[in-house]
Amino acid sequence: MKLREMLEKRNQIKVEMRELTKNPKGEVIKFSDGREERDLDEAQEKRFQELVAESNTLERLIDRQAVLDENDRRMQGQPLTGGNRGATPERRAAVDFLRDVVAYGTPGGMATRAAGQSEGLGTDGGFLVNTDFNTSLMGSV
Repeated sequence: MKLREMLEKRNQIKVEMRELTKNPKGEVIKFSDGREERDLDEAQEKRFQELVAESNTLERLIDRQAVLDENDRRMQGQPLTGGNRGATPERRAAVDFLRDVVAYGTPGGMATRAAGQSEGLGTDGGFLVNTDFNTSLMGSV
């Protein structure tokens, strides 16, 4: 089953679960604040639990397929957002630099300087941006 099909199936399961809980046919439950609500009857509860189990299994399969799809995408060299096709070498260097800055500032990110274009520590404001890129980068932010 493809990822899209699994996501659609998961949504169908959630819709059915909500429908079951909207129209409970079981006994009336009285709360201490005076509210009364109906519980699911045995058949509804059984179906609800079946859907929970199916949903949990489907979630594991979705997670697994998402990892496989991401690995396939990376192996093919397909960028998520279209990449740097047609970009100048300077523009690609600027994009790489910004990625390195973000990774450096992210907990668990890279603990080295950003692509040879940094000076000092990022926490000290040490990342330098080439003046050629400064205007164009800030303009696109």
